Amino acid sequence: MSLDDETLNGAMAPEALLGSRIEDYDVESIVGAGAMGVVYQGSHSVIGKRVAIKVLKLTYADDPAMKARVIREARTVNAIRHPSIVDAFGFGTLPTGQPYIVMDLLEGEPLDAFIDREAPMNIKDAFPILDELLSGLAAAHQVGVIHRDIKPGNIFLESSQGGLRVKLLDFGLAGLADKANGSIKPTNPGSVVGTPAFMAPEQILAQKMTPVTDLYAVGGIAYLMFTARLPFQSPNAWDMLNMKLTTDVPSMKPMNSMVHDELDKWVLSMLARDPSKRPASAEEARKQLKRALESRVSGNFAALGSRGVVPSRTWQDARTEVADVTEGSETQPPGMPKSVGETTENNEDNPFAKTRMREGLPSVEVNPAPAPAVTPTGPGRRDSLGARQFEVPASSFKGSQGGLVPILVVVLVLLAAAAFVYFKLL
Repeated sequence: MSLDDETLNGAMAPEALLGSRIEDYDVESIVGAGAMGVVYQGSHSVIGKRVAIKVLKLTYADDPAMKARVIREARTVNAIRHPSIVDAFGFGTLPTGQPYIVMDLLEGEPLDAFIDREAPMNIKDAFPILDELLSGLAAAHQVGVIHRDIKPGNIFLESSQGGLRVKLLDFGLAGLADKANGSIKPTNPGSVVGTPAFMAPEQILAQKMTPVTDLYAVGGIAYLMFTARLPFQSPNAWDMLNMKLTTDVPSMKPMNSMVHDELDKWVLSMLARDPSKRPASAEEARKQLKRALESRVSGNFAALGSRGVVPSRTWQDARTEVADVTEGSETQPPGMPKSVGETTENNEDNPFAKTRMREGLPSVEVNPAPAPAVTPTGPGRRDSLGARQFEVPASSFKGSQGGLVPILVVVLVLLAAAAFVYFKLL
């Protein structure tokens, strides 16, 4: 089968790659699909190793910005090199111009499905997940990477002999700071892209983001794990975002009797509106969580923790592997092959058909609708918690975090209209 033959008319269905060969991997089945890309299961044609192959959809093959995002994601995960970060070990471009990443094929389930089933969770079950997640983030922040889209759908619980292991996915929206644990500015100050349920206030306002922006999202995940509820509940994303800017997060204790004062205080500190009132780093958040739990719960929490931060990576090491990717660049990640192999008709039965892997490609920015509308990116993709990715006009939230600027504007317009009608009738 020839890939070129499949694309003569400029359109290729995801199924067209089934039975083909990418590098040395036979493409066997579709694991999942998102708005921007498709994840396939492949197996090495000689040794049989099974992998996940993430391919940008053909629709975006000519979009330099989208292609650069895929390259940046491959470089980013390759630069961090931590057990809690999904590994990428291959990269290339199909003859159609679609970039792809070869990654670990994970067996297990996404955290959102786990929370749906298990929440409200007990402390001993939740602690290892939060600890490993913070460990992976500490390693990312140490090399200057800020994820910017932490949410349960981007966290995978991998089944292993030692129990569940956390894998953080989807670095397509990640930003690179100019130093370890540094800050980044929004790439497009006119709009904000993210998932409303887990976005930090400074992210909503299109302000400077730091590693503690990711910690806010971890706090939201912890709140959900312990209460089976989001910190702010609203069917309307606009209302949810405004609540984040104006309302204190309610205590978890009335919703879960197992939550004690120290744990409640830790989660609320992670969800502080003021970034300076959150833990100073992911590693500090880990230490505070352990202290909070060890003071009230029996058991060896150190033994339940993650495999720890990998200390060998520095910001300068990672910088050389990530920073030179610019919008529109097609530079290949170091040490990753570019060529695509010959196609084949081989299409083995899939022994891992029930394996779940959520590895959606980053959402594409769209023109936002006039305020106060909130425009979903992609074709309405929703995770099992009902949290969608949105782009919101940042101008809608300009001003102090305590003010509802759009509402005030509407009120003033209505008052002016009423005054006009009143004086016309005099």
